[in-house]
Amino acid sequence: MKAAIVGPANTFCFSEASLRLLRENGEPAALPEQSVLFREGERPTGLFFVLAGKVKETLLSEDGREITLSLYYPGDLFGKFDPFDGAPHDTSARTTEPTSLLWIRQEKLDGLLACFGDLAVEFARWSGYMNRLMRTKYRDAILYGKTGALCSALIRLANMHGADRIRITNAELADMIGAARESVNRMLADLKKAGAVSVRHGTVAVRDLSYLRSICRCADCPVEVCRP
Repeated sequence: MKAAIVGPANTFCFSEASLRLLRENGEPAALPEQSVLFREGERPTGLFFVLAGKVKETLLSEDGREITLSLYYPGDLFGKFDPFDGAPHDTSARTTEPTSLLWIRQEKLDGLLACFGDLAVEFARWSGYMNRLMRTKYRDAILYGKTGALCSALIRLANMHGADRIRITNAELADMIGAARESVNRMLADLKKAGAVSVRHGTVAVRDLSYLRSICRCADCPVEVCRP
């Protein structure tokens, strides 16, 4: 499977030696599309390292709508590290295509962090980075409305895949911002009229990045943070 990623993986906080430790202590799994890795309310069992494929992390809204919080690509590490025994997952995750990954059990990770100081420091940085990444997404959704959230999502996708080749459906974009597909259709039409994007055969191309940034009050975050 080819890696569908252009932007940096979220493991940039780790050294090569630490990444090697994580890989060597992970249990490999090859999963088909739509395989569930964990569900809201379940107890965390460890972290996952994506080797190939793609994983979607979601949250259910009060009205039952599935909102896409994050997308994980080859090289990404994700999951909930539970320092307090019994705290459940507040999100769900499943594969969106055939995916290969490593499962790093929590007890194994506990041992690694206790034995390797450099890994522990880098893991703390990674945890802080992941929290910052999630806060920026909540900021976009809460402060600047659905149009701002859509512009932010398009900027993030452009950083990962390139401005000219964002392959995504309107329904997937709707899931990313918690909106109806019809609303996304209208917002994309307005952005096309403004010359900010073009849409052709299921591919969105960003034509005017500065316009999108003006709508979502872009804070010009580092590319490592500006990702879906």
